[in-house]
Amino acid sequence: MRAVKALSSKKRFFVPKTVRLEFEWVLRDFYGQTRDQILPVFDHLLEMPMVRIEDENTAVAAIEAYRNRLDFADALHHASAQSCC
Repeated sequence: MRAVKALSSKKRFFVPKTVRLEFEWVLRDFYGQTRDQILPVFDHLLEMPMVRIEDENTAVAAIEAYRNRLDFADALHHASAQSCC
């Protein structure tokens, strides 16, 4: 509930890659959420004007790969590696 309260406050937030990785894991393993339930949450975070996503292009690429059935951690690592070459 703290997260809901914080996001409702309209304060600006920064979401690093590591938080996205842990967020997906907690939603999936602890709360038992499915990929189809998690994807709208990621999509919503990208749309929120007060949320700044670290390396947003990589985030979008990782979410798309996750949408296409790649494990989220693998998708994030793969998308992050694309900028190094």
